Amino acid sequence: ESPEGKLVPIEKVKGRKKALKYMLEKCVQTIERPEEQVIVIAQADALEDAQQFARQIQEAVKPKGVDIHPVGPVIGSHCGPGTIALAYFCTARSDIKA
Repeated sequence: ESPEGKLVPIEKVKGRKKALKYMLEKCVQTIERPEEQVIVIAQADALEDAQQFARQIQEAVKPKGVDIHPVGPVIGSHCGPGTIALAYFCTARSDIKA
C-alpha cells in the first residue's frame, strides 16, 4: 500500500542484467497503447546502458519513441551513478505490483 507521490520499491531483483530484464518484462506486460506514447529512460552516468535498453524497448514494445534524459542532482545523489529508470503510461497501477 502506497500513498500517491511516494517512491516505493515493488520488487527486489539482484543484478543489473536481471533488473533491466525485469523492467523490460513489466513494460511489455503493462504498457498501454505504446504506439501513442514516448517512453522515458532516466540515467545517472549510464548512457551506454540506457541506449542499449532503449533499443531493447523499441524492439519489444514498438513505442512512438524513447527519450533518454540524465537524472538531476537531487535524484542522482540519492540513487548514485549507474541508475536507470523507466517511465511510461500503463494499464493500471495495480498491474505493476503484480
